[in-house]
Amino acid sequence: MKRFLPILIFPLLLITAFFAYRYFTPKPKEPFEDMLQHNSYEILCTIEIPISSDETTNLDSKIKHVMLQSQLFSPIPEYVVGASLNNIYKYAVSMKFDKKCSTVLNYFLLNDLFPDHVKASFFKHNPSFEEQSNAIESSPERCELTVALPYEDVQGRLSEFLKLRLKSFEGTTAVNRLNTSTEQSQLSFNSTCDQVLADYIMQDLMPADYFQMTQ
Repeated sequence: MKRFLPILIFPLLLITAFFAYRYFTPKPKEPFEDMLQHNSYEILCTIEIPISSDETTNLDSKIKHVMLQSQLFSPIPEYVVGASLNNIYKYAVSMKFDKKCSTVLNYFLLNDLFPDHVKASFFKHNPSFEEQSNAIESSPERCELTVALPYEDVQGRLSEFLKLRLKSFEGTTAVNRLNTSTEQSQLSFNSTCDQVLADYIMQDLMPADYFQMTQ
């Protein structure tokens, strides 16, 4: 009888392994079906970045590139998915932030225009920074964005930077000196405020696609 035990046990092990694989192994997901999601906070800003598709580019690679690069943003989006949540575009990457869109753009401008030591001093002397940015849409295609930046005679540099980067930028309409370290700038765009942020990210990650889609 003992001779037959190994023969009987072996099929049982095979059956056990089959059921474990069949019912307990996680199934692979389709590319970009998975969502990058962080802690649950109140969502204050939702944007969609269109992804262009043609015969010479790999659509999945573009979507993956944008999704992965978004994890290097400061601030990081709370939610990222490789799809158009509102069916605005055929292909898109959607992002949700727990900060206002104007505040997210304000952070991006700080990161792109100022070195770390200037930003550190700015945040130290300006604890209410996030409350100083806002957005007003007087019409569907008119956005007035207010951002707060370190006072370093930045107006010329800021305007030139945005002119080169965003086709919707029209100019600086007002400047307000808040204190010795902070200057508030009101920026005018012929676009919705959410679209300004989406265009800013798209131009950074896919400049050729951005200029092709906005020409």
